[in-house]
Amino acid sequence: MGSCISSQNHLDPDESLVSDISTTEGGPITRVPDDVLYSIFAFVAQIEPIRGIHDLSQQIPLLDNPSYSECLGWMRLSAVCRRWRVVLVTSAPLWADAVFYLPPEAASLALTRSGNAPLDMHIPYSEDLHSILRSKMVSSKNWGLPHTHRVRLLSLATTHASRMRKLNAADLTAQHYQDIFGSGSFNSLRVLVVRRSYYDDKTPAPTRDDIGRLHISAPNVYRAYLSAALPIALGDGPGLSFSLPGLRDLSVSTTLSRPTSIEQLRWIPSLIRGAAGLLRLKLHLPVDFYVNWKELCGDETFHLPALRAVELSGSLNAHLDDLFKQISTSIPPSVFSSSSGDMDRTNILEFVRTYGHIVAQSLQTHPLDTIYISRGTRNDFHAAFSVTAFSSKEVPGPYHSLEDLTQSIYSRAHHAARLSAFFSWLIMGDEDRAGDALSVLAPLLTQNSVKHLILDELSTTQWEAAVPGFMRSCLTKVTTLHCIDSRNPVGNQLDMYPCTAALRRLKVPAEAETQCQLPEHSSNDENHRAIATGSHPLSALKTVVVSMIAKPEEKYWTIRGVADVREWWDELIRGLTYRHEIGLRVHTLRIVGNWASEKLNSRMAKLDAKMLVRATALVDELVDERSKLPAKDE
Repeated sequence: MGSCISSQNHLDPDESLVSDISTTEGGPITRVPDDVLYSIFAFVAQIEPIRGIHDLSQQIPLLDNPSYSECLGWMRLSAVCRRWRVVLVTSAPLWADAVFYLPPEAASLALTRSGNAPLDMHIPYSEDLHSILRSKMVSSKNWGLPHTHRVRLLSLATTHASRMRKLNAADLTAQHYQDIFGSGSFNSLRVLVVRRSYYDDKTPAPTRDDIGRLHISAPNVYRAYLSAALPIALGDGPGLSFSLPGLRDLSVSTTLSRPTSIEQLRWIPSLIRGAAGLLRLKLHLPVDFYVNWKELCGDETFHLPALRAVELSGSLNAHLDDLFKQISTSIPPSVFSSSSGDMDRTNILEFVRTYGHIVAQSLQTHPLDTIYISRGTRNDFHAAFSVTAFSSKEVPGPYHSLEDLTQSIYSRAHHAARLSAFFSWLIMGDEDRAGDALSVLAPLLTQNSVKHLILDELSTTQWEAAVPGFMRSCLTKVTTLHCIDSRNPVGNQLDMYPCTAALRRLKVPAEAETQCQLPEHSSNDENHRAIATGSHPLSALKTVVVSMIAKPEEKYWTIRGVADVREWWDELIRGLTYRHEIGLRVHTLRIVGNWASEKLNSRMAKLDAKMLVRATALVDELVDERSKLPAKDE
């Protein structure tokens, strides 16, 4: 077939299925053993899943109406050659994952091919959910939408409940719960997603009494996503009762149905206590009532020695900070906090003050030497700002974009702290209070060992006025500044600039700059430097790292031509010139990233060389680490 792969670097979804291959020599893909070929297909299945026709959650991002071919996903591999088809047909786990995403005849065939492999069960919403939008989706496919598809899948789930590997359901009735979970024990179950989202008035949400006593034992579940308002039993009373001792990742959240009383939350502490091996805990509780965790949990702490990450999101009333204080771990975990989007100015500032103490504690407990502050994105509903601290040893630079940085923090940082605040436009209109929130946070973070600061280009007038003061008050030890690109804000309420525009944050606002100007008769460089050191942000700054890299135009400001390159350089030169003029000259400038193509590099060569000369005159050392992408990307 003309393709070569290395048999050493393959996905290993099931270690027992893969041959013991010691050679690193490449060869034609036709010579790859069937078990390795299966591993490749398993990897393709992750990035090209079969798209269901049952609900909007299965549509492909950015495509309103996925085609028939797109919905087939990895099944298209069977058309490559006879051998590939044979391997696919006999890959039972792949078919087990597809049964609940196919129309009746294809689903029946997939069920047969799945053998006894555990099933991925996805129950669609009831019929009336977004019926117009769903009919548009269905009309784009060659298969129809059977009016009994939900009934069929519920029946299938009941019949094969003991084979559940994953269950994803949102609006089950009391009878559905009893039919699916009636056996009580589910050893194959690994992922449990049960939401309380009832869009259809004909399907009332079941109560605890409706369900009766229903105990669900699933010792091998490692990930669970549960709605906070589920009808979960209190003690030995009626309702759902979960036993998940092997739980590693727990999310408790709200969708359409928010809890209306503290009684609905009483099950949360016992579930957490029963999962001693928990690694990640996520709680999203934007509730309107006061939550007293002492009343719910008592004085006993939660002993979670393996816990590595906690995500807290909600209203002030939820008091999730009090719950966090009752958690005992071997090593303090990463903590990510965010407010709900319906707070007024007073509440949001109090939220920042309350959860800012958690960030401060992390800075004092862990060797977190890097901090990222951002004005955040703005859309039609809310505005946000965020502060994230982590270790550069766990997530080393260079940092090119917020998307890459965030992904790296979540996947690689064992010790990190984030605080995000959302401002409701419905309550506050266009009033920008992100700077006020930053001012509340600054006094809490004065004790730290931060050496690296990451800024993006997003800004507003108030943000530009607030950031310099924040840096002067609590980031006095920073020696390296990284300028990165943020996501394009939805709706484009914020203008888009290159990452080098982040250097604007180093400039003291006009009124403050006037107060710290040197007298006209002073010409002593040492005096100049001493005054500048105390008056300007990042007085210890030695190194600036900037990124020039092509990115998708729909998500970022990106370099497309001469004007963009000039804008990128102009922002950089202005920032370096300002630091030079105030006596805080940058020692080292690092330029990282890559040109979009050799062609663009050639077109920009003259301008680039000119700007490099100007930049060199403003720093002691310039390190150009940009690379050129291969010609095939031109």
